Amino acid sequence: MTYAFKHDDRVACWATHTETMQDLGIVADASGQLMAFAVAAIPASVAAAPVRTPATFKATHRHYKGGLYAVIGVALSMYGGELLVIYRGADLRAWARPKDMFEGTLEDGTPRFAPLAA
Repeated sequence: MTYAFKHDDRVACWATHTETMQDLGIVADASGQLMAFAVAAIPASVAAAPVRTPATFKATHRHYKGGLYAVIGVALSMYGGELLVIYRGADLRAWARPKDMFEGTLEDGTPRFAPLAA
């Protein structure tokens, strides 16, 4: 996960909601359920950290504009119950997008994110 840390047996990452640009904290409990919660801002120490592509980055989807992304999982927003796909680019920046939008298509029928062959 991007900018992972461990706290109270939960693993978390920071992400930015693609529609609202709201900074989010993502936590996973012991069962693996991901939850998203709004934060005032991603901590400066995290935002200023150098970003590099891990040798293990494996893209799972291609964005219609050409970028490659790996899905981390699906989180349940703690505010309203919206399902969010949490994904990251090769630069390790994590993003959160509503699941229906992530899986949706553009007006011309092009998938917003096309799954890559395994």
